[in-house]
Amino acid sequence: MSYIKISGKQKAAIFLLALGEENSAPLLKELNEDELKEISRSIANLGEIKADLVDEVCKEFLNAARYTNNMIGNVNSAERFLKEAVPANVANQIMEEIRGPSGHTMWKKLGNISDVMLANYLVNEHPQTVCVILGRIPTEQSARVLALFPQKFALEVIDRIIHMESVPQKVIQSLEDTLCKEFMRNTISFQKNDSYGKMAEIFNTMERKHENRLLESLKEYSSDDAEKIKFLMFTFDDLKLLDEEDMALVISKVDRLELACALKGCSNDLRDQFFKCMSERSGKILKEEMMAMGAVKVKDMENAQANVVNIAKKMIEEGEIDELYSESSDEVIS
Repeated sequence: MSYIKISGKQKAAIFLLALGEENSAPLLKELNEDELKEISRSIANLGEIKADLVDEVCKEFLNAARYTNNMIGNVNSAERFLKEAVPANVANQIMEEIRGPSGHTMWKKLGNISDVMLANYLVNEHPQTVCVILGRIPTEQSARVLALFPQKFALEVIDRIIHMESVPQKVIQSLEDTLCKEFMRNTISFQKNDSYGKMAEIFNTMERKHENRLLESLKEYSSDDAEKIKFLMFTFDDLKLLDEEDMALVISKVDRLELACALKGCSNDLRDQFFKCMSERSGKILKEEMMAMGAVKVKDMENAQANVVNIAKKMIEEGEIDELYSESSDEVIS
């Protein structure tokens, strides 16, 4: 066998044989099934290998390893190696994973974020930024998130989407970097909460009919777990725990028509508590709007209530109003 005529696969086979079974094992574990088959086939077909040929193969490896005094292993070098070894589409897919939460992977990660959490983040951004983000996540998710925005903000975003022109790639890349550094980092921190908190978040984003059904079933299965989750859930009814001053502040931030829709589906006690925190004139106008509104869809009412809750949560996070203290304990709902 001549050194000049042997292939790269044969050189790799010779080099692994020279290393021996013990030293080669860690390398072989890094190969996939097809690569293992190829290298095994090459080893099986080598036959007798002269000592000088083994020396030449090992020298080539050593020379390549000391090609330069300093070697840099980074994303670009990994990409170059991949594109030489595998088809471009395979290389691109692997590089997306290596780069982490950017490009398509970044948008896929956003697809796994709860609608409420994403809406809470986006409502603080410029409508144009929100427009770009909603245009790159799944349409179904965009619809659910848009429905959670306050009405005025939602209309601004809709206007931007309608009149949006092509967005330069550098703007997209900058946005991806920002989302990675700020939003995804905060999300990871949030996801470190305990399991009850995570389940409470899941129930909070669920349709009311499914939420009630599953919570009732869980209560029968484990009443203790159901109570812990229910306590951690921040629902529209929990707003009754606000004092009059804080409730008045929340009301001042909510679109009046949206508040009218939200109150259509709440208890009389909670509705009275809202009216108690308003001026007589404002309360009268709101009642008239509720009557003029007539019957509303359950889904519209639930979306309106979710928007009011999101505003209250944001105000709590920013220290504008106090956290909600349970009447039966010293714990808080956050």
